[in-house]
Amino acid sequence: MRVGAYFYPWYDAAHWASAPIEDEPAFGRYYSANRELIGYQLAMIKAAGIDFVIMQYVSREVWISELVRETCIAISELAPAYGLKISFLIDAIDARPDEKFVNEAGRFVAFSRLAQEIVDTHPLDRFESGPDGRPLMFAFSPAAADARELQRQHRQFFWRHPAYRVAKYWGWKPKNPREKDFGGTRFPRLEIWRRRTLRQVLEPVGIIPFWTESPALRVFGDFAAVCPGYDDRALGRDDEVTPVLSRADGALFREQLEEARAKNARYVLIYSWNEYFERTQIEPTVGEGLKYVNILRAFRGYEPIEAIELPETVCSEFAIESAAPRYSRDLIIEITLGDGGSMAVSIEVRNTGPNDWVASDTVKLGYELYDAKGMAVYNERLGAVSSLGSGENVRLAASISSIDWPVSAERLYIDLVSENKFWFWQRQCPSERDARQTFRIMRTADGVSLKRGA
Repeated sequence: MRVGAYFYPWYDAAHWASAPIEDEPAFGRYYSANRELIGYQLAMIKAAGIDFVIMQYVSREVWISELVRETCIAISELAPAYGLKISFLIDAIDARPDEKFVNEAGRFVAFSRLAQEIVDTHPLDRFESGPDGRPLMFAFSPAAADARELQRQHRQFFWRHPAYRVAKYWGWKPKNPREKDFGGTRFPRLEIWRRRTLRQVLEPVGIIPFWTESPALRVFGDFAAVCPGYDDRALGRDDEVTPVLSRADGALFREQLEEARAKNARYVLIYSWNEYFERTQIEPTVGEGLKYVNILRAFRGYEPIEAIELPETVCSEFAIESAAPRYSRDLIIEITLGDGGSMAVSIEVRNTGPNDWVASDTVKLGYELYDAKGMAVYNERLGAVSSLGSGENVRLAASISSIDWPVSAERLYIDLVSENKFWFWQRQCPSERDARQTFRIMRTADGVSLKRGA
């Protein structure tokens, strides 16, 4: 039996703040790409009895994409030293619009593009082997036609395709000829189904459950999917698609693991090592400690671990990016109100970090608007900072119009942004917005004015 765990490589200050979590990581709210942190994680993953990690891999259009790639490269390079293999879960959501639906079936071009990028970046000898010896690869919830095409055009991989709640509905048959969307998976037209069940249509193309609800755990093509629990209510999703599964103090995890053993699963896929927003993590937490690590160790026949020594995590190198000084800056902002909701902005930008900003960094000046809950509701770019050496400064002039601002906007924050990656404030420790760059939006009968300060 081989045990793998889905691993999410996209945590930074902004992502941790994007939704509430119930469990605090024992490592602190870490920065995923920190290599020292990754070493601790891989050592713990190996100690838990896990054989390979399955890293989520997203399209470059997703705002966390650069962090994902940096983290995946680090894990890929470090995993062999810990006796671990790797794999990837390709997620084509938010791919380029022209690649989302290249045909009625789905997003094959986006899946294929990401698969080729992985081949070009990660040596195949680091991969976990599938049942036939080829490197094991996963694509998240593709259409059946896309799953077949991936197997045909990327034959160097043994493919499996996790999808939500498939196991519960193995016997389901569509009633409406147009019914193609179910549980996050797009299915083909009714006429190809004839009188076949969901399992009869999807199992041959490698579609498997992402996680299952006990006692519905089934083994399909040698694979079983287990999880310690599931709760994504903080994300506001539909319970009909993703119902809450109680962690039951570890009972659900034990039960599913034993079911997988009893049904002779060759591969056990755990959802997940560290998905905190859906509360499926088994990574050590402040509240539950090593409970789930030890449940898995017991399943693999190992003695429990009594303690783990962790370094300081409050504002440590785990909680911020090790290269944070690169994004150190000082902004002197002057705003002059004009007519018709316009404002003239003069900003002196100084690079106070040790590194030069070069054109490839794509550093721009911009602003975001936030509502009363602190949620971003609007943003705009004011100009580019093409290059700026350490210690150098430049003055930029721009104009801002409030005509299109949402009425819910209450605060304006001006800062530098590394385009399609992050705002500079998200790379500081603590990751908070500078009051000198924050303005309260004041609305009167005469229009909009700004008052400096949070």
